[in-house]
Amino acid sequence: TKQEDIDAAFELVKEKTLVLHGLVNNAGILLGTYIDWTSMDVMRRVMDVNYFGHVAMTKKFLPLLIAKYDSRVVNICSAAGFISLSNMSAYSASKYAMESFSDCLRREMFPWGLRVSAVEPGFMQTPILKRLKSFQEVSTTISNEAQE
Repeated sequence: TKQEDIDAAFELVKEKTLVLHGLVNNAGILLGTYIDWTSMDVMRRVMDVNYFGHVAMTKKFLPLLIAKYDSRVVNICSAAGFISLSNMSAYSASKYAMESFSDCLRREMFPWGLRVSAVEPGFMQTPILKRLKSFQEVSTTISNEAQE
């Protein structure tokens, strides 16, 4: 999720309305492999999409959301946000972060009546699983330390 895309979406919505009744954050990528095979670039990319993108969307749209009492933010998290899985450290960490962000946002926005839900679907056959890279594909991004 790029900031310029978020800004463009916000401007488009703001042209139509000054009140937003709901926001669903559903962006996500899954890159799974051993932690010592995972480069920091991959770790950052997963966190950028799965966590920071959701935070950026929420922060940008917050003024429109709190303009009406009883609006809602729905964060699509994952069961991996409370059950850590081997070979998925970046993904699980990003989903733990989303769980915590959702809890904090819920408490902070309570006075404005903004409701916050974290949806934790289990492991289902979705497009994110189809894009899961095999160990051979990920091996091209193995950190230098692991290659040695």
